[in-house]
Formats: sequence, C-alpha cells, structure tokens
Amino acid sequence: MGWRENLRPASFRGVAFFVETEEYSGGRRTVTHEFPLNDDPYVEDMGRKGRTYSLDGYVIGDNYQVAKAALIAALEAEGPGALVLPYSGERKVACPSFRTRDDIKEGGMCRFSLDFEETPAQPLQPSAVTVSSIAVENTAATLLGDLSSSFVALFDVGDQPQFALDSLTQIMASATAAVDAAFSPIITTAQDLATFKAQVVALAASAEALVRAPSDLVIDVLAILGPIPGLDSAAAVNALLDVYDFDPVAVPPAALTPTRATEAANQALLVGLWRRAAIAQAAVAVVDVDFPSFDDAVAVRDRILDRLDTESETAPDEVFVSMQKLRAAVVVAVPGVDNELARLVKFTPPESVPSLVFAYGVYGDLKDELDVVARNHIRHPGFMPGGVELSVLGRD
Repeated sequence: MGWRENLRPASFRGVAFFVETEEYSGGRRTVTHEFPLNDDPYVEDMGRKGRTYSLDGYVIGDNYQVAKAALIAALEAEGPGALVLPYSGERKVACPSFRTRDDIKEGGMCRFSLDFEETPAQPLQPSAVTVSSIAVENTAATLLGDLSSSFVALFDVGDQPQFALDSLTQIMASATAAVDAAFSPIITTAQDLATFKAQVVALAASAEALVRAPSDLVIDVLAILGPIPGLDSAAAVNALLDVYDFDPVAVPPAALTPTRATEAANQALLVGLWRRAAIAQAAVAVVDVDFPSFDDAVAVRDRILDRLDTESETAPDEVFVSMQKLRAAVVVAVPGVDNELARLVKFTPPESVPSLVFAYGVYGDLKDELDVVARNHIRHPGFMPGGVELSVLGRD
C-alpha cells in the first residue's frame, strides 16, 4: 500500500478540514553543564521534549463560513482534543494558538495556521470527571458542526415571499428576547453584562438580514449561546434550558402549497437550530456544576437528556447521530462513575421546629441548615412543618 493510500482525512475534535503542510518538532530536553578549567561539556538528559505539530490547512466551499466557525469553536474549546493528521495519524493535543486568513482572491476559502502540542490522554492524576467532561465537549463541538452544516444545506429562503421571511424574523426576535431574559439577570460583572447586551442588541437588529443569510445566522446564534466568562455553571445550565423552552410565537402554516410547505420547514429548522444549540451548550456546562447531591445531579441531567431525546425525534440523520453520542457522553459524565455526592433521604419531624433546631437534630451541626430550607421551599425558617416528609442530604 502506497503513501497516498495511507493518508487520513484531517480533523480536530471531529471537525474536518484540509491540510497542505504538516510539520513535526521533537527532541530531548537537555541541560548543558560547562565546568571551569574543563574543556569537555556535560549534557544532562532530562527526558523527551513535548512533541509539537504545525499545520497549514484550510476550509473551502460555498458555505465555508460554517466550517470555519465549527473549526474555530473546536480549537477554542477547553481541554485537549483528538487531532487526526494525514501523515501521523491520531494524537491527543492542545491548541495554544492558531491564525486564520481570508483573502478576496480566494473567495469561498479560509486558510488556517495551526499549532498543536501533545498532552497525555489522561492527566498525571487521573480523574474520571475530567476525562468525561472532555468527551462531552468534543461530542458537543461535533454536534454543533453537524447542526450548522445541516441547517445551511436545508434552510431555503431563495424564493420565499416577504410574509414568510417575516415569520422567521419573528422567531429570531422571540429567541433573542428569551436569551436576554435568561442570561441578563445572572451575569455578575458590569463589563460582561455590557458586552452581552451589545451582542443581543446587534443580533436583534440584524435578524431580518440574517434570515436571508443562513451561514451568518448560524454563526451568530452559536456565538450568543456560547460560554460567557465568569458565569456560574449551574446558572448557565438553567438559563440555557430556559432558552430551549422559548416560545417561537410564529404559528407554523398548513403546508397546502409549496410556498407554505417551505415556510413551515424553514420555521422548524430555525426553531430547531436555537433549541439544539442551547441543549448542546447546556450539556457542556452541566459537567462543571458542583451539585450538592447525587439526586440533584441526576435530576438536572435527566432534564437535558429529555430534551436531547425530543430533538432527536425530528433531527436530520447526521444531527441525530451526533445527538445520540452527546447523550451517551452526558450519561457517563453526570454525576460520574466515581462521584462521592450525598444521596437524598427522607425525614419527617414529629413537630414543627425552627430550621436551626431541625438541622442540628438531623446532622448534629448547622452546616446544611440553609440547604434544608432551600431544598424544601420553606417559607419561614422558624417553622419547619411537623408531620411532613422533608428531603435532607444523607451523610455517612
């Protein structure tokens, strides 16, 4: 078998791209010792250098912006990922830097200069949670890439009348308002909130133009649903689930004519893009949540799995496959095979007592008193209801 037959399609975290040149760098880590009055230096071997890979690659095609956005998302995702090289095969690497170049002379194409550094498949102190979170991030990145490609290929507004385009603009307005309502109250810093608000305003203002440009629409939707710096993971999951449940307002028309059928299909695709992107990002965020109990972790995980199952029923084939892989990764990662989370137990106090008395009677300390009040939705901490079954954290 010749070298051409051995070439493999290049990809990172499952996102494909083309490679023109591939460079490899390695060697040994050494320290040279030179002693006074001695002409012979001594080179101390400190072990093998980390291997690095430098690539010149590109994405190309009429909808190359979608492939560009998917590859950038994969390169900027946290943690190491799987890099498949044409000549060297698969490696576990991190991407410390990359550069892109669009040239008017090369329309429909974006060039990438990529730098990768090898990293262990597992950290020096193995953690099942960390490895599982990487699997979720990688499968979510693949899903978003497949979702983008599928949307651009199927979304057809070429011959649609203005009223059909207006219904799509209405869906964009509803989704954007849902994003604003979900995230604005939980962004804690003024700078991050100002940046987010500007992004929301820009998206709302360009909605009418974006429904005519599916490639740009995908990029902007994925960007506004992407991670927000400093945002608490639990709050992010709840916000993304709220976005998933947004009301599109626009009523799908009866498919009585080809025009109406296309309008209905476009509406379903646009709503699906928002919902599937939101649930993919929620799956990424949930692995970083510090859950107080095993039962809490399972409850939130199942909310995400239910929505993944719902979207899988109507997803295109390639998106369906990616969603099923993401579902499997989330099941493994949350709450994780080696979790030490407390289980919830039921306790019925014989009489009404203050929450402090209740917590001390159950635990022998007051550490989880606030959790008891919040978990059981107690209106007044001075009156924990007697004769009512309450949920409390179990302790060994």
